[in-house]
Amino acid sequence: MEAGKGEETARIDRRRTIVKGLAGLGVVAAGAVGLSALGGRSTAAIQDATFLVQDPSADLTAEKVVGTDLALTGWDYVVWTNGTTVYGQNGRTSKIDFSGTDWAAIVNSIIGTVGAETIFVHPDVPASTTTINVNKSGVTIYCPKENAKAETPQGPFTQKIVLGGNAQAQVRRVTLWGLQMDELEVNGAGAAGSGIDVDGWTVAQCQMNNYGTSGRMGIRFTGTGDIENGLFLKCQVRAQVPNVSLITWEAPSDANGHIAFYRCQLENVGGFSGVNTIEYSNTGPGHTGTVVSLTDCSFVHIGGTTTAIQNSSVANPTVVTCTASHRLKTGQKVTIAGHVGSTPSINGVWTVTVLNSTQFTIPVNVTVAGTGGTVGSSPMSCSILRMSGTTLNAGPRTVVISNSHFELHVSAMDLFSIANATAFVYYGVIVQNPSLTIGANNYTWIQNSNVSNLHQGSLLQIRGGHLTGTDPTSFTIGTANASPNFKVKVSDVVRFNPQGAATIAVGASPYLYTNDDGVAETVVLDGVRGATGTLSVAKDSVTLYSIGNNEKFHLVVWLEPREAITVTYTSVSGDTLTMSKNRK
Repeated sequence: MEAGKGEETARIDRRRTIVKGLAGLGVVAAGAVGLSALGGRSTAAIQDATFLVQDPSADLTAEKVVGTDLALTGWDYVVWTNGTTVYGQNGRTSKIDFSGTDWAAIVNSIIGTVGAETIFVHPDVPASTTTINVNKSGVTIYCPKENAKAETPQGPFTQKIVLGGNAQAQVRRVTLWGLQMDELEVNGAGAAGSGIDVDGWTVAQCQMNNYGTSGRMGIRFTGTGDIENGLFLKCQVRAQVPNVSLITWEAPSDANGHIAFYRCQLENVGGFSGVNTIEYSNTGPGHTGTVVSLTDCSFVHIGGTTTAIQNSSVANPTVVTCTASHRLKTGQKVTIAGHVGSTPSINGVWTVTVLNSTQFTIPVNVTVAGTGGTVGSSPMSCSILRMSGTTLNAGPRTVVISNSHFELHVSAMDLFSIANATAFVYYGVIVQNPSLTIGANNYTWIQNSNVSNLHQGSLLQIRGGHLTGTDPTSFTIGTANASPNFKVKVSDVVRFNPQGAATIAVGASPYLYTNDDGVAETVVLDGVRGATGTLSVAKDSVTLYSIGNNEKFHLVVWLEPREAITVTYTSVSGDTLTMSKNRK
């Protein structure tokens, strides 16, 4: 036994000596090393060390390509390129098991290999349009890239990755790191209630883009099975066209959730209109039953567009043709400048009707055509979270957005919106300590078109944080359509709260006043009772004040959003009553 320990110690010492010496030559820990010069126990001593395959020097290139005389790696496979050829090298045998021109196709072949789970991908592999299907548990696809905006080159890139998509088996413990794609689809392909789920994944330092076409749509959650316990870490999702959503929920399972986005960049920086950061789709319909959290993330909607005009037509309304895609949306306000020759002039601010990607109309009867100039616009009809689902149980039970930054420079924006539903849906959104950088535009917190079909406990709550930047043209609660089932509350947001004083038009006795202002407020009742007059104020069937004959009164009641008071009073000779509110 002691002899065995001594032998093992000698082997470890040999390995340390060899590794240290090779590191001094710049070939270990970052490179491959030929073993033909190292015999016996020396070779065995370093075969369980981990090396990333790279060309440390020109004289090792041939050994790398042959792949039969390399140090073994801790990865099941290493995917790298030499010229236009991509190799899938077995980390256990050092042999080239796969080769071709498409790294994503090679990764699919590796995933289909029994026992192959961990895959290291070099960042210089050529871009691919092949969909990678991660349809088994335990898979790691790793590239040591951050995919930060300033990092060049970014990659490796493939058009789409499907995480899940297996109706027969669970897909769990998957890691995707340092990859680029146009779409990541998390697909719970199992039947509802089958227990076949997508669970426990990490997607980190990845970049997704939404081009609005099939297979190129940012992050999508789909399928009838459960999707849960996922982490998105320092990822970036960008809109590349108008009328898209960066994150779309189409999966309907009530078990969906326990999903966290941490320090992610969710960006519409191209001045595109109709972009939603998050959308719960009517397809599915999209639903999460447990918490989805977004912490320390960036929500960005900026970047107006300026496009050159080719000409205007003789027509009513005139057709304006641009030299390139204008990126506009019907109903959007634009500014035309520098256009010459038309009668009448079309320079100024107009509302457009889009015909196609390069043409739009404005409501002007042009009798002499013009040329040149530019059309400029700011994005519109964007939102942070849009609830588009209208059928039973669509929407989120709980989305929590914490300590995040919102940079919003758009012509008009409803931050949170709810479509009118035909059955009871969910909408639970909590925003904590937001920092909002805004411009001189029009903003509302909520546009709720769903008057009556919301489940109990639905809410939009914004608490803490502040508005920075220039003063908005307006920033209001919006259309809350609050109800016993749906509550809106905005509190302690610096430069938004307090909302200030306003009068209350007193209705006929008994008058029920409900605080539907979305902020806490004090309600003040002032007046006097005549010789036979009385007044009482009740809340939750409890009488707070009772005023008798010939009494003056100044009464104050604190109401949280959706709380109410009932004022019962006489209107006889000598009676007066005024009501006002101080909105916090």
